[in-house]
Amino acid sequence: MVERTQALARAHGVDVQAQVCRWEQLPDQGWQDQFEAVFCVGNSLAHATGRSGRRAALKGMAAVLAPAGVLALTSRNWEQVRSGGSRLDVWERLVERHARKAVVVYSWQVPPSWDDEQHLQISVAALHDGDRLQVTTERLPIWPFHHEELLADLAAADLTLEGSTYEAPRPEYLVTAWRAPPVPA
Repeated sequence: MVERTQALARAHGVDVQAQVCRWEQLPDQGWQDQFEAVFCVGNSLAHATGRSGRRAALKGMAAVLAPAGVLALTSRNWEQVRSGGSRLDVWERLVERHARKAVVVYSWQVPPSWDDEQHLQISVAALHDGDRLQVTTERLPIWPFHHEELLADLAAADLTLEGSTYEAPRPEYLVTAWRAPPVPA
């Protein structure tokens, strides 16, 4: 991701510093109170280990927000994912990247308890050299959460809910929250 970010920045003639760090390490980078907006997208938060990891991640993101800064967070509807149980989901359409067509397969391993680590194995089978398949697979750990838990976690990180597009039948949603400015003494 860092390499891709740097390549895109170069291609567009902008200077972007990109590095890898854990969410809770964000304030240690010298970014305390620096950003008007922080984006946590692509269901990233579910990769934080359990509720304590999720809260630490949100606190790290909140710490780098300027007063009145906004956090925009996207998430899967984990209630919906878990209700489907362990399964194999094959995407209905081919995707195309770098002039190669591929099929994407998700293998969900859903344990009985919400508190247990869940896994998503993503396999991409891309056509290579005409009719040969090249398969790439990655297994991701996930700690799903209820929408209500996310709202409580935001509050625990001193973030104020601005809005949520959560609806039970929708597969994903967006939550925005802001960091309250300090109250003058």
